[in-house]
Amino acid sequence: MSIRPLEFDSAARWLEPFLAEVRSKKLVAVTGLIGAGKSTLSRFLAWYFNVSLIEADFYLIPHQGIECESSEVDRIVAQRHKIQRSVIVEGAAILPLLARIKRVPDGIVLVRNTFASRQPTAD
Repeated sequence: MSIRPLEFDSAARWLEPFLAEVRSKKLVAVTGLIGAGKSTLSRFLAWYFNVSLIEADFYLIPHQGIECESSEVDRIVAQRHKIQRSVIVEGAAILPLLARIKRVPDGIVLVRNTFASRQPTAD
């Protein structure tokens, strides 16, 4: 019995060509709505492929909504790529952030969790 959702395995199989080689400089973006499971999937993928993970939430600018400190994210990606390491970056607004720092992801994973987005119903 698997301890992870089957969807995680399909995401890993899809990313295998990008992240299987240990010494590469790939950039994979994981995006989706808040609460969809981006962080959970990203943590699994980072562990599975033994690559670096940047969770954009750690770089949020106080009182700026989902605006992140893009220079810090860029610095970390540059450092990992300098040592030939791939990076997974995740966040609800990660694609605009990557565009601001002029980085194009090699792969994009869109997380859609239909169960999490359902509204509770009254009985």
